[in-house]
Amino acid sequence: MGNENQDQSPTSSASGAPAVRSVLLRILPAAGGSFIEWYEFAIYGYVSTYITANFFAGGRGDSLGTWAAFAITFAVRPLGGAFFGALADRLGRRLAMQWSIVLMLGSTVLQGCLPSFHCCGEEWGWFGLAALLFCRALQGLSAGGE
Repeated sequence: MGNENQDQSPTSSASGAPAVRSVLLRILPAAGGSFIEWYEFAIYGYVSTYITANFFAGGRGDSLGTWAAFAITFAVRPLGGAFFGALADRLGRRLAMQWSIVLMLGSTVLQGCLPSFHCCGEEWGWFGLAALLFCRALQGLSAGGE
């Protein structure tokens, strides 16, 4: 009876605690990045009428242009997976994940700083529209990498 096998799970031993902590330290940034990504998608859908009015030539493009910009994010995702997969193979998964998160963060912040047709005139408004599409493509690229 004294020789019974006890469950030796990695979390129950003293040497397993750092392994669990290490795994959590790797999972939490990825989970946080995914949460922010999907939160941004939800907000984009919620404010799509305002985006249409501010970025698509005074609303002339209706909401089709806004939803096309939303679709760009999903169309570019496979390219992001291929790009960041190759980067991870070459330089490591940690660096690829860090670059993916930084790219997602940067493109999201830049979208908040873009000029609209109303604030800066039509010339800068077209720049804002092109930059919005570019930022959405970068978000899709980084989402594929995560």
